Amino acid sequence: MSNIEDEYRRLLRWYPKSWRDKNEDVVVGSLLESARDNGQTHPTADDRRSIMFAGIRQRAIGTGRRSLVATIALGAGVAITGIYCGAASWDPGHSYNGFVGPFTNPSFIIGLLLAIAFALSIRRVTAAARFVATLAIATSVIIGVLAWSFGWQGPSAPAVVLFAAFGACGLSRSNKISRLFVLAGASVSAVFAAECVETMGVQSTWALSPWWQEETLLAVLGVVATTLLAWPWRRRTRSRRHY
Repeated sequence: MSNIEDEYRRLLRWYPKSWRDKNEDVVVGSLLESARDNGQTHPTADDRRSIMFAGIRQRAIGTGRRSLVATIALGAGVAITGIYCGAASWDPGHSYNGFVGPFTNPSFIIGLLLAIAFALSIRRVTAAARFVATLAIATSVIIGVLAWSFGWQGPSAPAVVLFAAFGACGLSRSNKISRLFVLAGASVSAVFAAECVETMGVQSTWALSPWWQEETLLAVLGVVATTLLAWPWRRRTRSRRHY
């Protein structure tokens, strides 16, 4: 039975490693028992198909544990992007460079991705939620670069950073509300830095801006503050011996 056992274990690689560490031996044992009863020497086509689809589904679900921080952040992101698209980006009476339908720029795509990630997080499909949140971050950056390069009517640098920050907070695995406040502080600091950079002019080069200029210095301080706040600091625990 060693050959068929190896085949089953290879098939179970469709599942994430964390799942395999907890369940692989039990599942393989059940599969081997069923194979022995049916006189099988190899996994059947149905076995291979069912294991593959179940493994893919498990990878999409992830841990199955909802992150309170990620869910709140994604929900807030949906609300903010909704307000932005409705109040700042909605302009059906005009059409300029960068317009997509009635919107001055395609930032509504970011809001749609955040909404999908939020729904997945609510449903505890955590791995897929994190993937979509990552897409929202990348989309925010891409739209920002395109807007600055081609002179679109927005989004501004602070808006781009804010949208990306909501997506980044949506990647959190934490359930501690204190962590949410830390990430919120980092987001505010990042938006402040982006505002300073935009004040200097997006087309300007850092090398051409003396570091002692007020906007440059504030932007650098904002980046430093963001890094200090968002960095996942961990306290080292020392084991104590009791005699």
